[in-house]
Amino acid sequence: MLLILFGCTKIKFKTFNTEQGWLTIQYPSIWTQSEEDEGTYLFKNDKSWKGSFRITPLKVSGKNKDSLDFNIDNYLKDEIKKNKGSKMIKIGPYNTVNYYDTATEDGQNLTLQYWIFGQGNTIIIATYTTLTDKINNSDIRKEIDYCKQTISRLKIK
Repeated sequence: MLLILFGCTKIKFKTFNTEQGWLTIQYPSIWTQSEEDEGTYLFKNDKSWKGSFRITPLKVSGKNKDSLDFNIDNYLKDEIKKNKGSKMIKIGPYNTVNYYDTATEDGQNLTLQYWIFGQGNTIIIATYTTLTDKINNSDIRKEIDYCKQTISRLKIK
């Protein structure tokens, strides 16, 4: 278990290796981890739910890996063009496309924060979903910081 300082609070992290072996994810020990859909990993605080963090890894493949015509930087530039209000930010070692979107589920307005990044032929789509009317709450801002800490520690193999 990894221990870091976050503001004035010590945070412990757990480590999770994905089934495919593509990722090693260190996430706050106050969160639980489960596989939501095949290949999508869900992280949340079951004791005090504020939002849900999801990580979905995708591999771009072709007939011959050496001739694969894929470039993560070009992909991210295309994502910025496609997603209104998006911007490129740096989280840990990753250039990351960051933007917000909204949705309604079961009559509740939700805000989703997206982080799209990758390495080699692996694309990672990470989202944090919370109630729209709570997005500026300090507890939610702390959870979003936990998401960024998790992204910064994520290892793509």
